[in-house]
Amino acid sequence: MTTFDKAANVLFGAASPETVIVRLYSGTEPEERRDFLAQLSSILPYLNWRAHIYVVHDNPADQIDGSSEVIQIVAQYLAGQKLSTVYVHPCIHMQSSEQSETHEWERLLNLMQPFQREAYDQQSEVRMLILPIIEPESTTSIETILTAAEFFRSRLAKPSFYFHEKSPLDPVTVLQRDLRVYVYPSPDMIAEGTITQLCMNHIFEGILERVEEDRPDLFGHCRRHIIIDEKDTAFFACFSQWEKARPLESFQQLEELPEDVDCVSCISRSCLSMEENLEANAKTEEGRQVHLGLGIALSQKHLHKDAITHARKAFELSTNDADRAVALLHKGLCHLSLRELALADETLREGSTFAIDQGLFSYHRGTVQFARNNYMAAIKRFEEALATESTQVPKDDLLFNLALSYINLEEFSRARSHFALIEQMSAPVHFYHGICDLGEGMVALALNRFNEALNMGPAPDDLSRIHFYRGTCLKELNRYDEAIVELGRAVEADSQDYMNYNLLGFCFYQVKKHEEAIEVFHKAIEINPGSAIDYASIGSNLRELGRLEDAIAMYKMAISIDPTLDFAMENIARLNEIIEKRSAE
Repeated sequence: MTTFDKAANVLFGAASPETVIVRLYSGTEPEERRDFLAQLSSILPYLNWRAHIYVVHDNPADQIDGSSEVIQIVAQYLAGQKLSTVYVHPCIHMQSSEQSETHEWERLLNLMQPFQREAYDQQSEVRMLILPIIEPESTTSIETILTAAEFFRSRLAKPSFYFHEKSPLDPVTVLQRDLRVYVYPSPDMIAEGTITQLCMNHIFEGILERVEEDRPDLFGHCRRHIIIDEKDTAFFACFSQWEKARPLESFQQLEELPEDVDCVSCISRSCLSMEENLEANAKTEEGRQVHLGLGIALSQKHLHKDAITHARKAFELSTNDADRAVALLHKGLCHLSLRELALADETLREGSTFAIDQGLFSYHRGTVQFARNNYMAAIKRFEEALATESTQVPKDDLLFNLALSYINLEEFSRARSHFALIEQMSAPVHFYHGICDLGEGMVALALNRFNEALNMGPAPDDLSRIHFYRGTCLKELNRYDEAIVELGRAVEADSQDYMNYNLLGFCFYQVKKHEEAIEVFHKAIEINPGSAIDYASIGSNLRELGRLEDAIAMYKMAISIDPTLDFAMENIARLNEIIEKRSAE
């Protein structure tokens, strides 16, 4: 079994490729060409039942003959496979001289005739279509190009055109004549450039299809584009592998393929390279949709810098204010996620100038100010959003964020007034309502709020804080044993939260479990080595155990970190007196 046979059996069984790019090499000997075509023939049964085969030749003089050989292999396959349809796209160089090339073109298109007759006799679709990609020379006139287009179209061979650097055709003309244009931004007419542009276009079209269908797998591995290079008899499972010159040579490599392909980067770069092609084909709206979809998908993967690039492209391709507002909203939120707060606020401010609904932008500008710890400014923005009665911002979210802003200003009564207006109660609402109660000294009421938050099934990340504040309330009520249990649960929920250990150590001290307290304070210091109060707390527990010299050492350590700890200095003086008195006795 050949390498190609193995590849087909393994890879194609998972997902049938829809596109094959065949690169022919002018230096191939006739016998080598026959072997290559035989290998190509072995792949055809594993393709999608509607497959596209692109034929790229590195020598313009051999393009017609090379493409004809590939088409004949496809025709032989279709003769025995009545359920498949294959679209063959030969790349054909077009001269700018007056010399007619139609004879060669006719020779190529005649290979379709058996399938055209079959379709006519059976009143069915043509199962093999030749749809050429024409590469005019740079000096070819627009009139000559359009004449060539009509020549192929009249023979049911709808053409595409491949230009370098810039398309001479007006996008309106492209639309009116139902043409397809490929633009590769390089003056060099080389096979590698053609393959690159074909792949990028197909990747873009695949993502556009997923965006239009609102599919969540924008970055899913497609396995629909394979490249076969005659020069090295190399087989590439996708464009990304071809770019990296990583051909598949063995069965084992095929099994490892999913981990070896960086689909996210490949898709992102390919779509960003489509600017000239979108403009030439009058597909800026499709480009906007793709870039916005990719921006959202990238931000969901926390790739916010890449997401910003696509959001900016979506903005540039927008043709109305509503779309501009959406693009800038997403871009601003990405800046916010990166903590680029000045850029976030500026982007959202600009976006608000295009938006009909100002409430959404006021709300997110409020979140930016909240992240800046500028709570008065945040309150102003949140109240602006509330006043608009925007349907895009849930009222409960606005009230919640207003309440949080007031909590940070320690205006607990005003925060409570906003919590009272929230309709849908949740664990966070109960929790922060409890913070208000605790802030105003209503400890028992706060404990009930924290209990309600726990009973509502909070998110795992919130468990530690709820248990911590339950422990805080129990400590304030002098219920130290219960507080110790609760704070133990807080440590279990988050073993890296310094405050959990600090308060737990205090409660152990209060119930005279000094060894346990010392152990807990040491854990607090492991997390926060600069905590002077924890060194001092260890000193106090050592003092209670009668280990006076050790206690003095801990107090001195605390003072070396924070010289303002007067009680530590007082303890050192008192303990030194006790030690001196004992020595004298």
